Amino acid sequence: MTKRAGFSLVETMVTLFMIGIMLMLVSGLVKDLRQESVNNKDNDQRMGAHQALDRIGLALRSCYRLDEPASGASNRLRMRSWNPNANAARLPLPLAAPGTPWSPSDAAFLMDRTFEVVGGVLLCTNTRGAVSESFRLLGDLSTFEATRQADGSCRLRLEWIDSRGRTRQQVRVSGCEAP
Repeated sequence: MTKRAGFSLVETMVTLFMIGIMLMLVSGLVKDLRQESVNNKDNDQRMGAHQALDRIGLALRSCYRLDEPASGASNRLRMRSWNPNANAARLPLPLAAPGTPWSPSDAAFLMDRTFEVVGGVLLCTNTRGAVSESFRLLGDLSTFEATRQADGSCRLRLEWIDSRGRTRQQVRVSGCEAP
């Protein structure tokens, strides 16, 4: 008997069929991974907008005075807040020694805080005297809008373009406890 080398036509067809099925499965997995990556990016942006609005709302509720917008809408939110660094040594000690006047509007205890979109990035800028520091709250934004309401609260709106090219936004109304 002679031994033959190689594959028969049937063996080759079965092998190619199995390779084709494996390639289809791998292609489906890659497609699902790509879609999951896009969904994660959109979810991260939505959660980032939610956290940025929470942070801005907290700053609004604890501010001393809201400077901008005075009325209507603006792409910038500017307020005077108490400087935690200047107040750290003073509190919880008594506010002032007897006979010493103290005012919550004393410039030594206040700082300016500004929220605005610069180059697609939502920045918070804290200014204490001549020193300013900015930090990034959220990127890939197209619009930030603060609208002063009749009751003194602010309507905050963040807008961005998602990975499918659709405009997305988050809106929150936050009160200002300032006098």
